Amino acid sequence: MTDFLAILFGACLVNNLVLHHLLAVAPAAALSRRIDVAAGFGLAVSGIILVSTPLAWLLDHQVLQPQGLSHLRTLAFLILIAAVAATALPVLARLKPLWHNHLAVYFPLALLNSGVLGAALLGTTGVHGFGAALAFALGTGAGYTLICVLFAGLQERVQTADVPAAFQGVPLQLLIFAILSMAFMGFAGLGGS
Repeated sequence: MTDFLAILFGACLVNNLVLHHLLAVAPAAALSRRIDVAAGFGLAVSGIILVSTPLAWLLDHQVLQPQGLSHLRTLAFLILIAAVAATALPVLARLKPLWHNHLAVYFPLALLNSGVLGAALLGTTGVHGFGAALAFALGTGAGYTLICVLFAGLQERVQTADVPAAFQGVPLQLLIFAILSMAFMGFAGLGGS
């Protein structure tokens, strides 16, 4: 249980997908203008990561590696992620129609997110065991949503500030990511990484 929690918190806070691995930075920045949009997109990406990463681990360790097809890992994971996203929308519509109406807009964008493929690849090569892949997926999704929401909150606060013209736009976004990255560096050593 402690390994599960260590991997979960490590993936969320220390080895964050956006701040540590620099994956899915552009969608996190572009869709984080408002907190509600950032939370919706983060939840859509988290849902796909939570389902696809453990399935990718199973596919890799039960099919690809035993057959000597590890070189097809990226292609197989892209197909798996597309299948997960295509299956998730009808299931979500049946189980939680209100969530479906809110999150359906974000699923095509989440499908093309480099963070989803990155999480699947990192979850198969960097962890040992299905439970560890599940913990990694849960932590990675939570960390991605956390970064999107924090980034949106900081951007909303900066909107009312008097920012010099040279720092408006992308330079300000880079500064916000740098501040978030420095804050998350305080978690180094947590999660056994």
